[in-house]
Amino acid sequence: MTERHLFVTGGAGCVGHYLLDRLLEDPRNRLHVLLRNPGKLRTDLRERVRVVPGDLAEPEGFLPMLSEMDGAVLAAASWGGQEARQVNVLTTWAILDALDPARCKRVVYFSTASLLDPGGNVLDAAGEHGTGYIRQKHEALEGISGTRTGDRVVTVFPTVVLGGGDRHPWSHASRGLREFRRYLWLLRFLRMDARFHVVQADYLARAVVFLLEGQMPSRPVVLGEPPLTVGEALRHLASEQGLRPVPQLDITPLALLLPHLLPWKFTTWDRYCLLHRDFTYPVFDLDKEIACVPSPS
Repeated sequence: MTERHLFVTGGAGCVGHYLLDRLLEDPRNRLHVLLRNPGKLRTDLRERVRVVPGDLAEPEGFLPMLSEMDGAVLAAASWGGQEARQVNVLTTWAILDALDPARCKRVVYFSTASLLDPGGNVLDAAGEHGTGYIRQKHEALEGISGTRTGDRVVTVFPTVVLGGGDRHPWSHASRGLREFRRYLWLLRFLRMDARFHVVQADYLARAVVFLLEGQMPSRPVVLGEPPLTVGEALRHLASEQGLRPVPQLDITPLALLLPHLLPWKFTTWDRYCLLHRDFTYPVFDLDKEIACVPSPS
């Protein structure tokens, strides 16, 4: 059995924990996990996991080792701060340049579905009007093809990620939902003409394992479940809370007034999203793709 050495970033996060669990199911995998704070890792440290102490904002310390990697999963991101562009853009390119094209077979890079239009095409508006994080993800994506291993990269575009529990940290969205539920008694009366996807973190992890092995996809890999409307999502959450179904008031005509009615500040990107409320995409069907893989003879 030939060992496969994989460099992994983002292992301390919600998706990262699910990733490590799934990657360790393959006995070939030797994981080299970059961690700024190893204490955040809840996954049992097994003999096939090597913790690489380091910081994506200061990549010089770990870049030399990347020539020995057979692949990589780049799941880490910075949501803001002075070092965000270094982490989200420059270090991403530096990693892809440091990997050896003669050895590295595949890289799975995490972007965000916020960069795409409903047809799965990259939005120019994301690079112009997006939040700092979205603009940086747009910039990073545009530059990947110019790196040494750019032709080995499969970019995945997760939608709204849900996940977490006793063994895994909560995702940003799942943490937000826990606070959001306090207002469901009122919000369940509302609906809006908007649609979106969610995706479970473990599904993301399973998709990454598949993409490390399979053929290069011919179209963007958007990861999400069948779309929900805002009204459907609110009804589902209310049902989970034991709240009875109620008639819903369509507030779509008020969408453009929300920045004036609500107490928080709306960014240019927030306003763009209020105008363009279809956050659905041609999603990657993992089970269908797995079924299409020929069985070993």
